[in-house]
Amino acid sequence: MTVDARTTSDDLATRLRHDAWRLLFEDPARLRTDLAALIRSQPDALPLAQGFRALAIDVIGADLLYDIPGAPPARAGDEPSPGIRRLRGLIEHRRAGDAAAALHHIDTALSDPEPPLPLSRAIVEEQRALVHLASGETTAALSALAAAGAHATAAPTLAQRIQFESAVAHALRGNLRDARHYLAVGEAIPVAAPAGAVTGEWRDVARGLIAVESVSHPQLTAGLHLPPIESATDLWPLVALVRGREALVARAPLRALETAEFALDCHDATTPFAASAMTWLMVSALVDLDDAPRAHAVVATAPPTTLVDLARARLALHENARADALRITGAVLARPGTAMAERGEALLLRLWAVALGDELDPRECTIAARLATFSSLRRLFALVPTWLIAQIAAALDEPSRERMSRATVDLAPYRPMTATPPVLTTRESAVLQALFTFDSISQIAAAMFVTPSTVKSQLPSVYRKLGARGRAEAMAIATRLDLIDL
Repeated sequence: MTVDARTTSDDLATRLRHDAWRLLFEDPARLRTDLAALIRSQPDALPLAQGFRALAIDVIGADLLYDIPGAPPARAGDEPSPGIRRLRGLIEHRRAGDAAAALHHIDTALSDPEPPLPLSRAIVEEQRALVHLASGETTAALSALAAAGAHATAAPTLAQRIQFESAVAHALRGNLRDARHYLAVGEAIPVAAPAGAVTGEWRDVARGLIAVESVSHPQLTAGLHLPPIESATDLWPLVALVRGREALVARAPLRALETAEFALDCHDATTPFAASAMTWLMVSALVDLDDAPRAHAVVATAPPTTLVDLARARLALHENARADALRITGAVLARPGTAMAERGEALLLRLWAVALGDELDPRECTIAARLATFSSLRRLFALVPTWLIAQIAAALDEPSRERMSRATVDLAPYRPMTATPPVLTTRESAVLQALFTFDSISQIAAAMFVTPSTVKSQLPSVYRKLGARGRAEAMAIATRLDLIDL
């Protein structure tokens, strides 16, 4: 739409009401020019201009009327369009963490007797997807994004962003093949100009999640322009999760903890996903830092989500609470709708707990190995001890063992070399070492120059700290934890 002498202000206002949705994504510079012309020629159209100005700030992160003479303040005035008013209302409720109110606004907008234009409907469906993502409901988010994409064909830039958002949702679920597909589809969409700030941020978050989940190279997020955590609006939990998981894979738990704490200092974790993602990140870091009391304080106030359950299981393993870890991971694996990444982490944590006292199930080991060999979820293996990977590999047939070895061989620089060992006293360590050398308590006592009753008093503490039920189990666990000099 070109503004010339033949275009009256009424014509301009009418056209803007219909074409501004497309220009908002495809040519915001042209929309800025048209809105400025409308302000100059028709002062009573200020509310309309202000409505699209506010919408642009919310949807594409750009102030279209910045420094335009006669423009109202950035957040002043009421929009005359009920559609714009409802859309801005649902965005405000979504960002405040009020999912129920946001979904109510969405249903109201879509049930209007006068149906919204396709592009405005696409934006509404996109907002529904963001509500579901913030609630941790990735399946529902993908369904809403599919609906949004079907209505966004007239705006390639919006269609591109929806593809990138779909890639993020798939990456969160651990479906890296689908995530790469949607990322490639989005990058292949021809757009008139390079991706805008918001669209580019979604693209780089998708790339970051894929890189971290697959541990594709040492500098996982090098070259990505992730938004700063402090300035990100919708994306801050995702950016913090990418940065924090990258630090954990690099064995830098203090950096991961600082990332989560900084994010929570800058933003309120009002949504279930933000709260649970930061909980998982902090507990994982605190476990690596051997700060169990603080980890317990973090999970005590966390929402009941799958990510939080996984954090609880990891904390239980750190404290050798094998039964608790088995109970928690069993519940996660039995929960319908659990994403593949969460199910995979639960399975590995379950195998970790089982390996501390029993033989591993070859069937479960085969499933776990496929996470690395076929699903490329190598981050999960980077955060478990080396001895567990060896135990899983030992239970596989030769072809599967070779595939798993190729998929995990280069993770050695990133993963912990042992599980978090229990803290034994000097005498407890000596008693544990003696269990491998002598057959009887009297022989152990003689070798240590103590009485048999002293040895008997030490054994229960050793067994408790190892999470063992007896001598044989204690010896097996100590071997797997590399606590013995054989």
